[in-house]
Amino acid sequence: MRTTRRRLLGTIVAAGGALLASCGGGGTTPTPAVPTATPASGGAATPTPGSLPTPTPVSQRAATPTAAAARRTIKIGLLVQLTGVYAALGQEHVRATQLLLDWREGKLGGFPVELLVEDEGQSVEDGLNKALKLVQRDRVDILAGILKSTVLYAVRDIVHEAGLPLIGTTAGPHRLIFDPQLKSPYIWRTSYANGQLNYPMGEYAYSTLGYRRVVVMATDHAGGREHASGFMKRFRELGGEIVGELYAPLDTVDFAPYFQQLGGYTADAVWAWFAGADALRFVTQWEDFGLKGQIPLIGSGWVTDEPVLPEMGEAAEGIVTSFHYSPFVQTVEMQNFVSAFRQRHDAWPGVTAYNGYIFARVLEEALSRLDGDYSRDAFLRALGSLDFQGPTGRYRMDPETQGPILTVFIRRVQRVQQEYGNVVVASFPDVPDRVART
Repeated sequence: MRTTRRRLLGTIVAAGGALLASCGGGGTTPTPAVPTATPASGGAATPTPGSLPTPTPVSQRAATPTAAAARRTIKIGLLVQLTGVYAALGQEHVRATQLLLDWREGKLGGFPVELLVEDEGQSVEDGLNKALKLVQRDRVDILAGILKSTVLYAVRDIVHEAGLPLIGTTAGPHRLIFDPQLKSPYIWRTSYANGQLNYPMGEYAYSTLGYRRVVVMATDHAGGREHASGFMKRFRELGGEIVGELYAPLDTVDFAPYFQQLGGYTADAVWAWFAGADALRFVTQWEDFGLKGQIPLIGSGWVTDEPVLPEMGEAAEGIVTSFHYSPFVQTVEMQNFVSAFRQRHDAWPGVTAYNGYIFARVLEEALSRLDGDYSRDAFLRALGSLDFQGPTGRYRMDPETQGPILTVFIRRVQRVQQEYGNVVVASFPDVPDRVART
């Protein structure tokens, strides 16, 4: 098994990805307390292809206009990673967004939607050029997507000066959210702020798991550090101690030198943030190095994301993570989504698939709130007023930070029949992105 894993590491790169560098920052403000974790309900059937209901479209909101007057087509420019080591993530995103469009027969909120997909590319310049094409030549009504925070920063001035709505669906850099010099009224997010997803794990690790001393390990770019900052902030607020921080370069092949350093710390657990091929190498080498079973491993949901989880296999079993998504969330809408995605693509949807789906749902909800035809200002007002029941429960926007207030799930990797999955064991409802502010 281990030999097979190592042999496949070179090819699995194309099946995973990571959020690239983003800049942290922003002033300190009082942080709202995260609600106490809610234990996952017991006895619910885990979603498997045979147990899920036949996928059916979620019913359209009653507010969807029924007037006979035809609405003009809304052009959505979707900028996602379609080539290189992160290609699988962009493909997942497009497939999930298209899934909802197919269910709605090409309309969202009563408006025909045209999806124009472009490759974010391998560099910031690639992403910037494709964004310029969508904005200036294709004249899209809304720009969306973007995996890499560096690209989101680069595109910021283009959309701000054009007054064009941009919806970030994966990247969540803190400075674009909290720095008043960079914040734009036209840039919104349907995903998260980087630290938002990890703040509740700080509480779960301290209050439920009983940890008091933790070592942090993460990718050494600003994105990895921002994700880590959310966990460390809450853990320290409750009295926990971060006894060490170890940061490895992106695309680290051998984690042994970092594992050796762990011997210099007395810790109750290790918290980690790695993604894609880095996550696969980290988790499998963690087992190979003999650390599995010796010290608990917790972390971000990127560590055990669905695209890399099958190859991790038993090495990942027992890892506890926090994320805004799990395919094992027990709602009818989530089960319909997971079942339909698996039937089409023969794979569990990962987080970027969910990000693509919830982006389309947010579009649907916002467009359904418009009276008359589309206008930019009416659409932005509708985004700020969103509050609806989505696939993970209540989903609402904070009109000030222009990002979602989320349910964050605590998941544990467990065997589900012949596979491993991120099964929900607790949840933190109503987590604001403001908790990521440092």
